[in-house]
Amino acid sequence: IPEPCGFQCANQKQPGFYADLDFKCQGFRRCDPNGVLYSFLCPNTTIFNQITLTCDPLGYNVDCSRSVGFYDFSNARLYHENWPLLGSISAN
Repeated sequence: IPEPCGFQCANQKQPGFYADLDFKCQGFRRCDPNGVLYSFLCPNTTIFNQITLTCDPLGYNVDCSRSVGFYDFSNARLYHENWPLLGSISAN
């Protein structure tokens, strides 16, 4: 995956997984708790789903352009034992 174009872990609210919009969600970034950035590619014919934090088949209900709006929703749940990862999402 290409080097990040402006994406920095220091600009995120918490560690977690972040869709790479510059790469049209065909990859994602991981910020570890120490702020170290890792980059990953999704397998061929898949794109990163920011809600489920998985690589899903192309055309499978993933709108890459809306991913940033879910950064806090999905990543905040990773570090809270009693929060469901796939809770209800507002339609807005």
